[in-house]
Amino acid sequence: MNEHGTIGVRICRSGAGWAAWALMAFAWAVSSSGASGAESGAEAASLGLGRAPLPAPEYARDTGAGRSGLTLELGWADLTWELDGEKGSKKVFSPQASLFHLVTERLDVHLSVMLASGSDRQNDGGKYRAETTRVGAGLGYRMKSEGLSRVTPFAGVGLGYWLMDASTSREGGDRARVSVDDWFGLNVHAGVALLIADGTTLRLGVAHDRLLGKADATVDGPLADFSMSISRVTMGVGLTF
Repeated sequence: MNEHGTIGVRICRSGAGWAAWALMAFAWAVSSSGASGAESGAEAASLGLGRAPLPAPEYARDTGAGRSGLTLELGWADLTWELDGEKGSKKVFSPQASLFHLVTERLDVHLSVMLASGSDRQNDGGKYRAETTRVGAGLGYRMKSEGLSRVTPFAGVGLGYWLMDASTSREGGDRARVSVDDWFGLNVHAGVALLIADGTTLRLGVAHDRLLGKADATVDGPLADFSMSISRVTMGVGLTF
């Protein structure tokens, strides 16, 4: 091989060597950059993109001794009553508002106000109407729900005082003058509360209210008996402060 061929081979070999070294250097730089990037990515992920790690969201339960709150509920109620031997019933809406205070984590005392009214036309052409406002006080209990931290079953019982009004009329006749004495009653309820935000629950339940015995009433003067009960399916919200 002549001198020029030898020089050409040397130049090629030298160029190939430099190219190999350049390729190795580039591969090392890329791998180092990738490792550094992966480490930085892992660190960023663990630190929240350069910030302190964000805490996992926590929802405070609507329980805790000393806390107070408000519940607002609307019930679909079956209102039934009996006045002077005549019976009536009606499906009505029945709103209720309650204030409660947690004595312990599970036990609460509450004050409530419920409204209900209804009228019914009978086969004899008569029309009977009953209206009531119930104010009451009671005790409630919130049960533990293992594995369902946002769901709290509850139940309660209370004593109420009913402010009542009723009337009756006959077909073709005048409306009878009716006076019903205010009376005491008993109420029970149960349901579940679903925590949807801190201190806010969605409540679903059932309730039943009944007069204790029969209230005294007068219909155009003569003495009569009046009895009433309300069974309700309720839905509402609870707010804990």
